[in-house]
Amino acid sequence: MEVGGSSSDPAAWHVLLGPLSAQAIPRVSPLVPPPREPTTDAGPLAGWHSLVLELSAGAAGVRILQVLVDGEGVRLSASDHVLFRFEPPDGL
Repeated sequence: MEVGGSSSDPAAWHVLLGPLSAQAIPRVSPLVPPPREPTTDAGPLAGWHSLVLELSAGAAGVRILQVLVDGEGVRLSASDHVLFRFEPPDGL
């Protein structure tokens, strides 16, 4: 999801540090892919999943949030990263 800005607006990437947009849609995926063959043993990571939210500011950068959730819905860890891309003007 693009949250605003352009490479011509040097302040546009600041939107990546602001509150999350209500329009942002998280991607949820299982931590371990389901087995190819049916099994009765779900294993210790059964039901665990990763929730990822990617917010783009176009050429200015990206913000990626990730949360690891166990099989009971308990949030175990989270990360929030911002990658800022900057091309200095000629002569620097």
